[in-house]
Amino acid sequence: MFGNAGVDGVLVSPEERILVAGITVAILVLHWLMRETTLEDVTRRVAWPYAPSCLPACCSPLFRCSQSEKIVLSSTSSSDQRIPPGPWGWTWGVTLLLVVGAMVSQEVWWRSRGISQSVSDDVNLWCIQRDKADAAGHDVIAVLGASHMQLGFAPEAFHACNPKYKIANLAINGTFPIPILQDLAEDESFSGIVICGLMPRGIVPDAWKGPPVVYSGYHRYQWGYTKLVERKLRTYLQQSLSWFNQEVSLNNLIRDLARGRMPRDDYLLSGEDRFKQADYSLTDAEAMGKRRFAGVQKSWESTYRELSDAEVLDAVRQIDGWVKQIQARGGEVVFFRPITDEPFYSFETSLYPRDKYWDVLARNTSALTVHFADCPEFIGIDCPDGAHLNYADAKKVTRVLFDRMARAGIVAYGSDDDDVVPTED
Repeated sequence: MFGNAGVDGVLVSPEERILVAGITVAILVLHWLMRETTLEDVTRRVAWPYAPSCLPACCSPLFRCSQSEKIVLSSTSSSDQRIPPGPWGWTWGVTLLLVVGAMVSQEVWWRSRGISQSVSDDVNLWCIQRDKADAAGHDVIAVLGASHMQLGFAPEAFHACNPKYKIANLAINGTFPIPILQDLAEDESFSGIVICGLMPRGIVPDAWKGPPVVYSGYHRYQWGYTKLVERKLRTYLQQSLSWFNQEVSLNNLIRDLARGRMPRDDYLLSGEDRFKQADYSLTDAEAMGKRRFAGVQKSWESTYRELSDAEVLDAVRQIDGWVKQIQARGGEVVFFRPITDEPFYSFETSLYPRDKYWDVLARNTSALTVHFADCPEFIGIDCPDGAHLNYADAKKVTRVLFDRMARAGIVAYGSDDDDVVPTED
């Protein structure tokens, strides 16, 4: 790459130093484009072919290379030729200044456009929450469900009622939570309280598959310290820098530019706790609701299977068996039917009537059940897209849910040191 020595003995010309600096910038740009790629994958794709074979055998899956891939200096090479002479301090200094300047300029630009810091969700972030569920004993609140709970449960409102509780968000977007309930029931380390956001379709055993099963298996067999460190580092960067926001990722940037607009802040803000604060004033909620309903309608109708009364009862008894396992260790379970508006609610009840599914669960479980339609406090609370809440309403719903749990003796207001009462917006 560097050519042969010239008359003056300089191995690297100014043009080649500029080329090296340009390649360095390109590598950093490539890193930005791959910022959602795991370190393990980057190592396998980039570092592995060039790593020495002398590394320990335990590193072989990632780093060791074959004999044919070794890089061997020629017999005429000297140690001085391994790092060509030249003003490398200036080269790297200028390169660093250019890169830092580009990063700072980009961050200032996106912030001036209103792009906020937001944490992207993934299985590793879920695993951190899953560890939290095992670590807090009887004072942990494990929140299960799908996006209805990620947007519809406000941890700050729950903590306002009693700050001693530690909340572990185990909800997974677009799924049904019974496999996670089973995972907690079969984990002897868990003895906390489960708030399970459950739609009636989630009672059907056909829905007990998909990502919840995958996430639980990943946590049990693949989750480890290296993934924890990597996820913590990524979370720190996403919380600190706007240009890690998914709205300014390469795909979304190309999408928005193709539509003749600049990226704008997402209507959802996500944090390290995996809960999402929604502000539907930042988007066309009506159009979003129509698209979402069309997708739900197509998906549910294509997979619908009517269960007999006996099959529903068998499923409920199986669910209650997991409830009793948690209760035997001093824990508790609450089933909460989240708020939905039309046309979602009518469509769901046409396929899964309340008296055949939810009411059967309520009569045959030792868990507390709370259906939003039975709570007059929820009157006047709307779902802008038909299925999810603005964050201000999520706080109201969370306080009502805490109050129902307190009446049942599952939680208590205040703490050992303070008497905390619910607050109004």
